[in-house]
Amino acid sequence: MRIRIMNKIPGGRSLGIVFALGLFGALGATNAKADTTLFTVPAGAPQTTNWDAANVNLGIVFNANSNFSLDALGVYYQGSSIPTTNGSEMVGLYDGSGTLLASTTVLLPASGPAGYVFSSITPVALTAGDQYTLDAYTNGNSWAYGTNLIPDPRIAYVGTTYIYTGSLAFPIYTYFGNTASYYGPNATVAAVPEPGFYGFFAVNLLGLFVAVSRRLRA
Repeated sequence: MRIRIMNKIPGGRSLGIVFALGLFGALGATNAKADTTLFTVPAGAPQTTNWDAANVNLGIVFNANSNFSLDALGVYYQGSSIPTTNGSEMVGLYDGSGTLLASTTVLLPASGPAGYVFSSITPVALTAGDQYTLDAYTNGNSWAYGTNLIPDPRIAYVGTTYIYTGSLAFPIYTYFGNTASYYGPNATVAAVPEPGFYGFFAVNLLGLFVAVSRRLRA
C-alpha cells in the first residue's frame, strides 16, 4: 500500500528508494555498544576447583549503580581439563526479596578453554539502587572459586551466597562473603544504540520531508 501511494507522488518511487537507503544507512550506523559482562575473571587469577558433586546453587549478590538491562545469563565453564558430569546448568536472576526475574538453561561445551557460556533471555530492566542476585545451579557439576571477580562499573559487588537443593533456588546462606568469588553465574548488559544514531535518523527523516514537500509543490 505504501508503494502505491508513493508512486502517485511525482518522483515517489525515487523518494521511496532514497528513504529506504537512508533508513538502512541509519540502522547500519548505530554503532551499538557491544554486549559486556557483569563480571570478569581477573587475568591469571588462581582458582580452586570444588569436586563436591552435590547439587548446589552459587549466588553472587550485587547492587545496581544505574538503570540498565540484561539480555543473557551465563555460567562459568571450567574447560576441558575438568570433567563435566552433566552437559547443562541453570542460571537465574533474583531481586532483593528473592523473586525470580529470569532464568535459562545454559548448555556447556564438550571441549574448549575455560570461560563463561551464555544463553539469551528476554531483556530484564534493573533499577539503580536495587539489589540483585545471580545464581547458578551446578546440576552436579564441579565448580570453581578464587580471587574476587572484577565488576562492571554499572554494579557494585556485594558478596556470595549459596544453598543446597535439587533445583534452581534463591541462595540465602553466606559463604565467602566478599573475600572471594564463585566462578559461577554471570550476565551480559544489553547493548544500546549510541546517541548519535537518533540524530542521524532524524536528519534522514527531515531530508525526506523536505524532498517530498518540494516534489508536491512542483
